[in-house]
Amino acid sequence: MKTSAAAIIALAGLASPVIAQDSVASSPGGNDALSAYSNTRVAYAVDLIPFTTSWGREFLIAPIVKSSADPDPLFRTHLLGSSAISPDVAINVPNSASFAVWDAPGEGVNPTANSAPASSETPAQFDAQFAVAITDISSSATNAVTAIIGINEDNPSRVYVQRIVSANSRAASGSDDTSTLAVGGVNAQGFTALRVDSFNTSTTNN
Repeated sequence: MKTSAAAIIALAGLASPVIAQDSVASSPGGNDALSAYSNTRVAYAVDLIPFTTSWGREFLIAPIVKSSADPDPLFRTHLLGSSAISPDVAINVPNSASFAVWDAPGEGVNPTANSAPASSETPAQFDAQFAVAITDISSSATNAVTAIIGINEDNPSRVYVQRIVSANSRAASGSDDTSTLAVGGVNAQGFTALRVDSFNTSTTNN
């Protein structure tokens, strides 16, 4: 399976309008972003759609990972800060995870904001695997989130995502920061490199 860097970036949805599969809250106007302190590892499938550039280049794109929920009532999700994509691609990776699959509004992986997904899939292995990492930022807390993405050659328009909260700047929501985090890099297995410093902390908890 030949995978170019440009194709990987397109799969990561880093330069496209959000017009493919996503999840929405069951309640109109609700927010189904996941907490950075619970449900820290979820797995779901995402179906990609074709996208053609103005120069006729064809890609498959989709939004594959959301930022985390923010307890601030005025800004209910974190902003995306630094991000990284793995420069390597792992081949023929065994899999044991089950991935939620849905095709209706309100379904998703948030146990309180979504209804249960319609079904699940457990591929035996992935022909190719890469990873993306993002920094969640807000006026206070920072988090690192990693998405490990599997692809199979027989159905390249569906990717399998494991969303993992890799690190938090706080022990719990509402507690003080113990550090400020920023993603530096990630490899195809999902190992994520972070910059961690004592910005926004006190001398007693950094």
